[in-house]
Amino acid sequence: MEERTREVEAARETLAFALDAAGMGSWDLDLVKDTARRSRRHDAIFGYDRPVTTWGRAEFLAHAVPEDRPMVEAAFAKAVETGTLYLEFRLSRTDGATRWIAAKGKADYAEEGGPIRMAGIVVDRTDQRNTEEALRQAQKMEAIGQLTGGVAHDFNNLLTVIVGGLDMMLRKPENTERVVRLAEAAMNAARRGEQLTQQLLAFSRWQMLRPQTINPNRLLSEFKPLAERAAGTAVELLLELDPTIDPIRIDPAQFEAAVLNLVVNARDAMEGGGSKIVVRSRNVRLDTAAVADRGVPPGAYVEVSVSDFGSGITPEAMARVFEPFFTTKEVGKGTGLGLSQVYGFTRSAGGFVGIDTELGVGTTFRLLFPRSAEPAGEEAGSGSGNLPLRRATEGDTVLLVEDDEQVLAMAVESL
Repeated sequence: MEERTREVEAARETLAFALDAAGMGSWDLDLVKDTARRSRRHDAIFGYDRPVTTWGRAEFLAHAVPEDRPMVEAAFAKAVETGTLYLEFRLSRTDGATRWIAAKGKADYAEEGGPIRMAGIVVDRTDQRNTEEALRQAQKMEAIGQLTGGVAHDFNNLLTVIVGGLDMMLRKPENTERVVRLAEAAMNAARRGEQLTQQLLAFSRWQMLRPQTINPNRLLSEFKPLAERAAGTAVELLLELDPTIDPIRIDPAQFEAAVLNLVVNARDAMEGGGSKIVVRSRNVRLDTAAVADRGVPPGAYVEVSVSDFGSGITPEAMARVFEPFFTTKEVGKGTGLGLSQVYGFTRSAGGFVGIDTELGVGTTFRLLFPRSAEPAGEEAGSGSGNLPLRRATEGDTVLLVEDDEQVLAMAVESL
């Protein structure tokens, strides 16, 4: 018995030493008596320089900052049911410092089934979170720099056409044929700039959306001829649509633009091989695990996917597919904003984008949108209260409001 006791004490000391070396504190909570045994490292993480005489769930919760306390309480309540605890929250130490800690634990149950004990570890993650945040900030600044450079380059090209054309028009305004030709070139450049701006706004989710509750199958069927022209005559475009599809609330124009971008990318991915693009729709139900890192709630979703049988996406490119102006296409064949638009639009609609890819086999882009509770074809807020249009008559006054003086002058001239 003495030898066995020494072995247990040695094992306990070894475990305590290993946990302390790893910066982890251990705890063992009696759920019946609401008392706990803790290691010295545990109490030090909470800011105590000497052992605490009493400790229970109330003392643990009291150290959570007020904003995080409901989340901590909910995590403990759920852990009693599921048997597993994992949470990260902000801790207010006894010295007034606020730290991020992670707590992991496992519940133990009595023979009759009730929880009697929960034990685990706590670790201070403040330094790690600060490092991760600094890395995210650095990545964000790098993306902003790439975005700024790409925007400046593209708009400089467009302005060269517009400003140069206007300058030549002013020099020889009497040459009507030349003025028309230069005006058409300037107009085309301006339209390209408008499209570029719309893609940027879609990526940043600042674009004015006009959502409607629609049946996506109807939209895809009506859109098919345009998508076929985009795919080209050498590629077959197939629609595999679930006839029981649920309605979704989206901006139809943005949805068509997103699908068109994916079809064009699928066509380009199959250069030199592959002759079929498949567009599918189906209803799916996503659980908590499926949306854990997506920033959306679990529930019923509609999935619209575009599949190709091309070269697939490399791991290096996968990490950057949604970055603005990132493209693997040749110069002049893509702006690198197509997938940014897809990402921004899908997020604006409350969904997310999933990608399945395999090198040499193909790629599937999956757009997932939350199912709408409204019936398709009925737009929320629509009604019969719209005033009928009438033609202006002599003596009417038009009030024109615009905060940009040059845009105001153009609008007045147009009126």
